[in-house]
Amino acid sequence: MNPRKLQKSPKKKTKILLDTSFILPFFGIRVSEIPEYVIDLIPRMSRNFTFIYPKLMISELIAKISKECIKTGRQVSLLKHDFETFLAQVDITIVDPTPEQLILAMELRVKGHRDIFDCIAYSTAKYENALFLTIDYAFVDFLKANNYDISFIISYTDLKKLLI
Repeated sequence: MNPRKLQKSPKKKTKILLDTSFILPFFGIRVSEIPEYVIDLIPRMSRNFTFIYPKLMISELIAKISKECIKTGRQVSLLKHDFETFLAQVDITIVDPTPEQLILAMELRVKGHRDIFDCIAYSTAKYENALFLTIDYAFVDFLKANNYDISFIISYTDLKKLLI
């Protein structure tokens, strides 16, 4: 008997691209539209899902965290612990851009969506065959109005359904 046939092939995990709004709470930045239970779910979901985040969006994350530090007076040096904790709790893969992702992101921007980071997130999720977790309903409306595929976009209310 061939031992290779007895081994189960590892199940490929579903990818979920986290919009920046879902990462900010791990740095002490409250996002009022996202219930606390959702943020608690994300680390537990790492066992069953692969979370991804576009490399090109790291600047957005840094900008939003920095803005909050300015607003609250929080010491930037204290963020090292937050980064370490986040990376230990959430298994997240940073995704390099591909030419296809860049072209689609620019196409969305040229068609009129002003937030290039939304455009990058959408195009990355599309070409990575990932679900795109967002709370940006205006962006979803823009995509619908321009006949883009939104079948892979999910809201936080869909997260519990994914666990069942």
